Amino acid sequence: MINYYIDGVNDIHFQEFLGYERINEEIEQVMRKFGYKPILTPNFEYYDMYNMDQSLSRDKMFKLIDKNGKVLVLRPDATIPICRMAANTFKDPKEVLKFSYITTIFREDNSKTNYKKDFIQGGVEYFGNNSPDCDAEIIAVAISMLLNLGLDKIHIDIGQVAFLDGLFHGLDLTKKEKERVNELIENKNLGDLKLYLNKLQISPEVFETILKIPMLFGSYQKVIPQAEKLCRNESMKTALDNVKEVYKMLKLYGLEKYVYLDFGFTNQLNYYSGLIFKGYAEDWGDSILSGGRYDQLSSTFGVERPAIGFGINISLLTEIISAEENSQDYFDALIRYDSSQTQNALSLASLLRDLDFSTDCINKDYSIDHEAYRFIFEYDEAGLKVSTNEKISPITTEEAIDLLKGESDL
Repeated sequence: MINYYIDGVNDIHFQEFLGYERINEEIEQVMRKFGYKPILTPNFEYYDMYNMDQSLSRDKMFKLIDKNGKVLVLRPDATIPICRMAANTFKDPKEVLKFSYITTIFREDNSKTNYKKDFIQGGVEYFGNNSPDCDAEIIAVAISMLLNLGLDKIHIDIGQVAFLDGLFHGLDLTKKEKERVNELIENKNLGDLKLYLNKLQISPEVFETILKIPMLFGSYQKVIPQAEKLCRNESMKTALDNVKEVYKMLKLYGLEKYVYLDFGFTNQLNYYSGLIFKGYAEDWGDSILSGGRYDQLSSTFGVERPAIGFGINISLLTEIISAEENSQDYFDALIRYDSSQTQNALSLASLLRDLDFSTDCINKDYSIDHEAYRFIFEYDEAGLKVSTNEKISPITTEEAIDLLKGESDL
């Protein structure tokens, strides 16, 4: 027999699907509480639209050609198409827009335990507000989602793209050289970083400053004084002031205990321009969520509008939180019937459904798992019965309804 299984994709069975539903509901609840409106963008986008961010690997995208010869991709990122939608639909750059989504992302992704070709992602995008208050709200939403899911070992790392960009300002470095320095800093590879910096035309002062940045991580109280000493220009000071203001706001939310700083990490997406962050939970090695500020992205679609957002990997969350939910009592009733009682059984099922009870109705000739049903009823020539704990008792239709309503006991 031919095996049509594709590596990197998987079927989601009933119990696991219930787990996904629960996680989605918890996440959507937080989105709504903070005032974010749910939206959905198309699965297909033009391949050329993603040329604006070369950091999205073309090799990890899934491409196809439409009937007009245009190259399309299955959505490899959520932020860019939402930014396109916002710019095309809402032209006023001063209008505040708050969107939420849960969707499928189509790109190759390696988690700690799985290789995937697609994954489910939730997230929020906040347009039209460039204040630290807005940055803090986004991080508060992220932490609240994790707390709502019952996670307690939560760790949020905050960085600042503009801090490192400020250090590079005025240096005669190519884009490729800056990217390599960023990569070595993020990997905290001090040996290779030192060797690479020796090849560049930079002053001893800048050399020493860059070498200190990979170790610029830890608690707010520890890192801020160290970062202040490294500021070489107003751009770096402004970036650091932003982090301070965001942290003050997070203290007002009462969430500062989850927040740490890391000025050495950079997000792999080039469109980020300011504050960035990653979220971890339950000592899991991979980040569960990530996001940041992308104030210039909207201008590529014709509207100058600041923005910030984040995405949370729901598929990865199901590896951390047991995705399989107990399916017991998912449905209200199962009616098993003899062929001679088909009409009575269907009439009862219709009545129960009209009363908003989820009711399955199956001939006794077929087998089915009973675990998902609150009550099992049987219809045979002797009439209606209810089955519990291997005991079968006669019951009237009215008594069955009272039982389902919780107004009587067996």
